[in-house]
Amino acid sequence: MALVKHEMRLKVDKSREFCLHCDGGFNELKSEDITYKEIWILNGFTRLRLHHQKKRCRCGQTTVRAKTPQDLSLGSSLFSHSFFAEVVTSRLLDAIPVSRLSNRLKRYEYHIPRQTLNQMLHKVGDVIKPIADRIRYLIKIQRFIQADGTHMPIYNELKCIKSPLWVNVAPEIGLCAYHNVKSEKSEDLMILMSNREGICMTDAQSSILNLTKVGKSAEKAWGEEPLRESVLCWAHMRRNFYKLLGTHTKFCKKVLKYIRKIYSVEWSCILDEVSNEEKLKRRQKTSAKYVKRLYKLLSKKQKTILPKSNLSKAIQYAIDSLKEVKEAESLAQDTQRWSSFCEFLKDPVIPLDNNLSERLLRVISRWRDSSLWAYNEKSLDSFSDLLTVLQSCELRNVNPLKWLTQILPHAYDLPKEPKSDQIDLLLPGIFELQKKDQIGVKFEQTSIFSTQ
Repeated sequence: MALVKHEMRLKVDKSREFCLHCDGGFNELKSEDITYKEIWILNGFTRLRLHHQKKRCRCGQTTVRAKTPQDLSLGSSLFSHSFFAEVVTSRLLDAIPVSRLSNRLKRYEYHIPRQTLNQMLHKVGDVIKPIADRIRYLIKIQRFIQADGTHMPIYNELKCIKSPLWVNVAPEIGLCAYHNVKSEKSEDLMILMSNREGICMTDAQSSILNLTKVGKSAEKAWGEEPLRESVLCWAHMRRNFYKLLGTHTKFCKKVLKYIRKIYSVEWSCILDEVSNEEKLKRRQKTSAKYVKRLYKLLSKKQKTILPKSNLSKAIQYAIDSLKEVKEAESLAQDTQRWSSFCEFLKDPVIPLDNNLSERLLRVISRWRDSSLWAYNEKSLDSFSDLLTVLQSCELRNVNPLKWLTQILPHAYDLPKEPKSDQIDLLLPGIFELQKKDQIGVKFEQTSIFSTQ
């Protein structure tokens, strides 16, 4: 490990000078307790020697020692919060395997085994779990959420088990949450929502649609008729026609042209930084006419092609089956599937696509590339908790490494059953970040600080 570069002398707090056997009167002892802490600062450790003052009462039955400041370590660990944060962000956000992290530290002449690094990951996961659970709750009660899912293999001697891993996002408050669910059945996916009301954007083939109005088993899942509207992703629809450009070039180019014009309206709103009211006006004035023309084009083409062809499947994904289209035409209205694509014309908060949640799943894909599997369910739960807080930092433009370094001592001191107000103060973007020139420990000016 690193050589001792700094020293700090710690004095006993007067509030701790209390003895049950006498009236007090503590005297300082000549001997001191000496401990060491490894402070991680910019790709290297700085060893700090702590001199703990010791005092003993008059009767000699009570001895007190100066406590280690909470800024220096996580519990009784040798390492500082900055090193815990470095390990977590490197493993999860940068997808660096633990073995590679250990080898990288060896090049700096720090020999830390993989088992120690894994234990540090799990320890941080346990500490920030209340914050992750609070973020999940805040997202579930939002009116509009976006959701998407993938899988992560879990180790098994016979065959790895694919465990579903879902992410739901609340763009209005800039928070996201990862969920390790048992299966993709409606009953298990209900943890992504706290109530049956609101709006949910997802893939049209996703099993979470069963919890919305279009789902066949939604009423059975909620115990009553669902009120949550489903919103479908235009990027998924566009992808289906883009794949068919080689075989149905002329028609697919027309479809993609209309979709591109709809997206151009969204880009103009972003570039002009317009308000939600102005954004809604532009959508209803310009985007609505392109949406109407696109529906007519798709419904007309659907009547002239084979129902089992690839083009027919792409059209069915957008406007539903030919039977549903004819029933809707008899009622002079659009199909329910197409209405789910058109919800953005009624609400300026709803985006055109679900790309935000898709991007948040990329970190899991990178993690799969660097790891064959998660060892067990507990590891995947810790992984979900850590990703929840770190990716929420990214959404709120907060430095995750700096935030985690400063939040760990406060999260570690939370009670077993913390109140929601206590946790809310620690959320990314709310917690006041200390201004430092570099990420590391902040020494108090009152400390005796010398360099050897």
